[in-house]
Amino acid sequence: MDKALLFVTEQIDIVKWQTYFKCPYANNTEERLYWAGTIVELVELIYALYEMECFEKISLKKLFNIVGKLFNVEIKDYSRVFTDIRNRTTKERLKFLYSLIRVLDRRMEKDDLKPPRK
Repeated sequence: MDKALLFVTEQIDIVKWQTYFKCPYANNTEERLYWAGTIVELVELIYALYEMECFEKISLKKLFNIVGKLFNVEIKDYSRVFTDIRNRTTKERLKFLYSLIRVLDRRMEKDDLKPPRK
């Protein structure tokens, strides 16, 4: 009974989330969003958004469930993946987030070189 109630509650939260963000892709199979990166990259991103409190009043578990459904991926054992990210021995433990910064900065620099629109 508890699992059924939890499932229904999560489904209601997903619908509320999709409605709040007016996400037309979530239920349309022809225009679904598909995550093209790795699961590790997605976990890194979700944890960062969660820690920045970008979403109001949502548990980490629920956030992973919603994002997984939105991007049509199954995110298994996200806490173990996070531990693996934490245990990286390279200088850049947050490889994906640093890559996002570099790519976006490059785009802005490229746009800065364009002549202004009239």
